Amino acid sequence: MPSEIERCRREFAGIEAQLRSGHCDLHGLLLALNDWHAELRLLEREALEHKVAA
Repeated sequence: MPSEIERCRREFAGIEAQLRSGHCDLHGLLLALNDWHAELRLLEREALEHKVAA
């Protein structure tokens, strides 16, 4: 799971870099950022539940 969380963070960084560079697909990048943020929340919740159960 840590690698999945790291992947989300790498995707954030890539999207943020594209946004900062003035990429023309602002709407698409914001949708992607939202999707990755939702994925990260799910993974973090799952990790927390796993920790509590252990």
